[in-house]
Amino acid sequence: MKILQKAIPIIMLCFLMLPISILGQEENTRLIKTKKFKQLELKRAVAQAKKLSEGVLIIRLTSNNRKIKALENLVRDHPDSNRHRKLLKKTKQKTLDMQKATITAYSNFYAFSDVHFIMDLDMKKILNGTKKGIFYNEYLEKDTTIDITGKDFFFSYIGNPSAGTNTRSLLITDSKNQLVPKPFPFSILFANALDKVLFKPDSKIIIDAVLRQQEALRNFYVKARGKLGKQEGLLEREELKETKQ
Repeated sequence: MKILQKAIPIIMLCFLMLPISILGQEENTRLIKTKKFKQLELKRAVAQAKKLSEGVLIIRLTSNNRKIKALENLVRDHPDSNRHRKLLKKTKQKTLDMQKATITAYSNFYAFSDVHFIMDLDMKKILNGTKKGIFYNEYLEKDTTIDITGKDFFFSYIGNPSAGTNTRSLLITDSKNQLVPKPFPFSILFANALDKVLFKPDSKIIIDAVLRQQEALRNFYVKARGKLGKQEGLLEREELKETKQ
């Protein structure tokens, strides 16, 4: 009887501790699932970076086609307007300078993958399956010998990373022109604060922006692969520990 009286408090304590133990196990399970999800995201991003490193980054060159056509119409309708004529000439030159500067920047300072150039007017063609006859060489000449058939490809261009923002960035999209999800470094700030203060033209900023993009891709790929290996080992140990409990 005395033994039973002593055992009752211990049994009651065990019953009281049981929900806490179950909650603890559930919390560990949720934590493992969260870590697994983050690991899956990282794994996918590393896979995309690998595909890019072994594939092609296609740089979309801005043609300013609509703006130039609108100005050409103004010049045609107002032949005596020097203002319209000067604005057309300035727009054409600024567009050409940016195209040349972009090609120079990527040709000389980008090495994470192969790189080719396309006009924004030809984006529909490549998205619809055209893989040849739409690319430009380093001299801004159309080169019909460039063919990306059978290669993984991504796009890069200057734009805003999300709707409603005005943060101009160098973006990277996949072969369907969708932004590559985080943690892949899909967005790199185009101009820094000093560039804005000095009112630098885009053609003077592009080299630094490409260097930042190149560094971000390289650093992510190297560090993420190492981090992924550590995460996989840690998760295996945690899962093994949970199964033993």
